[in-house]
Amino acid sequence: MTWHLVTDTDEAIELTKVSYLLASTQETFDIVCTDGTIVGNVKSIKLEKRESSGIQKTKTNGEGIFSQIVDGTLTISNAKAGTIAQVISVSGITCITQTLTEGQNVINVSQLYPGTYILKVGETTIKFIKK
Repeated sequence: MTWHLVTDTDEAIELTKVSYLLASTQETFDIVCTDGTIVGNVKSIKLEKRESSGIQKTKTNGEGIFSQIVDGTLTISNAKAGTIAQVISVSGITCITQTLTEGQNVINVSQLYPGTYILKVGETTIKFIKK
C-alpha cells in the first residue's frame, strides 16, 4: 500500500511520482509528475492509501518511456499476476485489454493508429503517443 494523489476524475498518481502542482486557472490546476507527464485540468485532489499497481519500469522497444513516444511494444515489469492492463484511446475507447502475469509482460501496440493513448494498469495511468 502506498500513498496516492487521487483527482476528481479518480485518476490515482503515486505520491512519489508527483513533482509539483501548477495552478492553471482559479478553478483548476495541473499535476506535474517526475517523468514529465502532466495531469491537467484537475479541480480537486485527495490523499488515499492504495495498493500499488506494480508498474516499476515501463519501456518501449528497449528505450525509456520518458519521451512517451511508442512504436511497437510496451513492456511492464513487476506487475502482480491477474492485474488488468488496458490501452485506452483519448476518446475513451478501450483498444487493448490484457491480463498480466507475474514478471515481464509485453503489450503489442503496433496495430494501433498513430495518436495519443492511455495505458492503465491497476490504479496507475500513463499517457503515451503511438508513433
